[in-house]
Amino acid sequence: MTHQPAFSEGWHQSPLIGGKRQVCVLRTQIFTLWGGANDTFYNMGLVGAGLPPTDAVLNMAVSAQQLVGEAERLAGAGARYILIPNLPDIGATPAMLLDAVQRAGAGNPAVGDALVAAATVLAMGGADTATVQARALAAAEVALGVPAGSLTPYFQQNVALGTGLSQAFNGVLLAAGNASKANIIALDIYTLFGEAMSDPGSFGLVNVTGTACTTPLSLQCTGDTLVDPRAPGLFLYADPVHPTAITHRILADYAISVVTAPALIANLPEVVLGQVRANQQSL
Repeated sequence: MTHQPAFSEGWHQSPLIGGKRQVCVLRTQIFTLWGGANDTFYNMGLVGAGLPPTDAVLNMAVSAQQLVGEAERLAGAGARYILIPNLPDIGATPAMLLDAVQRAGAGNPAVGDALVAAATVLAMGGADTATVQARALAAAEVALGVPAGSLTPYFQQNVALGTGLSQAFNGVLLAAGNASKANIIALDIYTLFGEAMSDPGSFGLVNVTGTACTTPLSLQCTGDTLVDPRAPGLFLYADPVHPTAITHRILADYAISVVTAPALIANLPEVVLGQVRANQQSL
């Protein structure tokens, strides 16, 4: 959202550190706090190492409460508006399937080929997400030389855990945000991404299953490592978890609409009055 000057991310926006000028600047800006995704992946790793899923849910609740606590610290320093997006469905990211291939193929010399095979199918996409994912798992199973359906349980476990932890975080985040005295503006990214995945075309997207980059991380991605030169403007995901350029724009447009909606609604009566005045002048 950096292309919109109204959205700032830190104290560096103020020319003075401390004093009345800083507070004044804080009160005229919108700050964004977005967290929880890394907490989700970290706790998924803990569950894989033996942590009970119920404990992971409790950890996510603490993370959500701490995020709201940071918002309250900002508000105490003078920040007037604080945007807090919730988590998208981590269980729906490409990382869930690729991690399943990685875990199931651990120790298998063909695991690298299996990951490439699965990623290739995901990047090809298709009209039905479940069908694309099934084809990707099948391609990985062929590469690994394992029976058909062997990877499905791993994938299903990842999806269930990723979705469950995302929902747990979002639930506590919403409750804590509503109870907070800070002026928090909530952004429902979970629903936004869900709508984009169920109807990509309405968002200008072509692929919601694969990644625009062939590199493990989008930070390493260049024009030479894209699956297609147009991919950043057509894919939902840049790498297995991070959004592309077009997805960032979708997020920014959504945030702007949420911030400006109250003022637009408040001005609706003026539109009617303006029409009445125009008619009177015409008469």
